[in-house]
Amino acid sequence: MKIKAKLTTLTLKCIVISSLTLANTLSYADENGSGFWLTGQYASGAALPPSPGFGITTMYYNYKGTQNSTVPAGGANLKSNISATTTALLLQPSYTFDTKFLGAVPSVGVGFGPGNAFTGLTYSAGAEQVFSGNQTTNGMTDLYPIVNLYWSDSDKNHYMTYLTGNIPVGTYNSNNLANLGLGHAAVDAGGAYTYTNRETQWEGSAVLGFTNNFKNYATNYKSGIDSHLDFAISKGITRELSAGIAGYVYYQLTADGGSGDTVGPYKGRVLGLGPEVGYLFSLGGNGTPMTYLNIRGYKESWVENRTGGYAMFAVLTLRWGENNISKFSRNNLTSR
Repeated sequence: MKIKAKLTTLTLKCIVISSLTLANTLSYADENGSGFWLTGQYASGAALPPSPGFGITTMYYNYKGTQNSTVPAGGANLKSNISATTTALLLQPSYTFDTKFLGAVPSVGVGFGPGNAFTGLTYSAGAEQVFSGNQTTNGMTDLYPIVNLYWSDSDKNHYMTYLTGNIPVGTYNSNNLANLGLGHAAVDAGGAYTYTNRETQWEGSAVLGFTNNFKNYATNYKSGIDSHLDFAISKGITRELSAGIAGYVYYQLTADGGSGDTVGPYKGRVLGLGPEVGYLFSLGGNGTPMTYLNIRGYKESWVENRTGGYAMFAVLTLRWGENNISKFSRNNLTSR
């Protein structure tokens, strides 16, 4: 009986290890639980038009999440424990034009940056651990170009539409447990609305978009179509300082597929909610950039086929142009 039990454990280990070469995290949707859209990247002032000229946004992002699930393997049920951590410093230089297009203010930019990703996996059969592994990956993200159009019909109502995507040139290996690049291209489009009231100093924003993922040719895996909603409500405390609540909803509309999807038609979802603080200031006199700092954190719930945990953003935006607070955009990174 003891020898038979050992052979069964060895067989399970072989099944798990061979499965990892096909799918790093067996119960994730959106291929390994990492969609193109970085949930929570938009918050207050999402549709406010920037002043004409150059700008740069620097975003520090930190995420920690876990997932516990049961994974079928070789006729047995394995319990999996997955932990994931991502830290990135994303940069987005941008330029806002002084001329209008279709009655809107156009802006273009591109996002990229260095980062660090960690994934740890543990599989167990009953009380016995049959596999444990982890990996840390350092490198660069993919490139995220974006085009925005901004309209304002009054001081209160502001609208924005965007088109962005993923150029898969970042650090990626299909055999890695942890990656910074997606390994495939994607296109994402959507729109935003921001309401501002100068008298009451209340502000509300919402950004809705959809992602079409292309096939990952290294794995022959195709993630489904994703939908996402980022939102925030804030109140001005002073002319420069504001505070409020930010959140996001991420819901996969269609299931994953492709010949490389050996697990099944998974779909993922998650809800995040947390506090937000913003501070607007100038670094000096004329000719110096207007600066906006936004710090926010999210606790995730309503999680399915993804990790659930905590996300934190610290976003610093500098814009050269008209140093006019009423025209300064409190936009966050407008690409992944």
